[in-house]
Amino acid sequence: MPIVQIHTNLSADALPPEFRVKLVEMFASIFKLSQHSVLVGLSTDERLYGGVDGSDPLFVMQVIKADGFEDVDENRQTIKALLGLLIGEMGVPEKSIRIILLNVPSTRIGISAGLLTDVIKERQKASGTKQPSQD
Repeated sequence: MPIVQIHTNLSADALPPEFRVKLVEMFASIFKLSQHSVLVGLSTDERLYGGVDGSDPLFVMQVIKADGFEDVDENRQTIKALLGLLIGEMGVPEKSIRIILLNVPSTRIGISAGLLTDVIKERQKASGTKQPSQD
């Protein structure tokens, strides 16, 4: 259930129409989830400035995932894949990108079915798997 929040000073028209779809497909692949599990928030035309000049296109991406981002090597691979999409597909200068991986415990996330940790426990009980630790 990753949540991807993107803030950019680019206009919505500057983004390719397939950008959102490619982003969802990439996250579904990285996290081995259904594409319907990925939530994307895209805020364009924001007043973001990189340094004094503030003329470069900027992307600030926050990736929020329940009980995730504990493995440093996986985080490196995730960042590399995201940079490839933003630099290769979007042409955003590498120096203009900031990606923040946020780990939010499932004990602090509410969904329509209740507290996410309870939903995970029920699913794991049904499948016989173990829940991630809740440090």
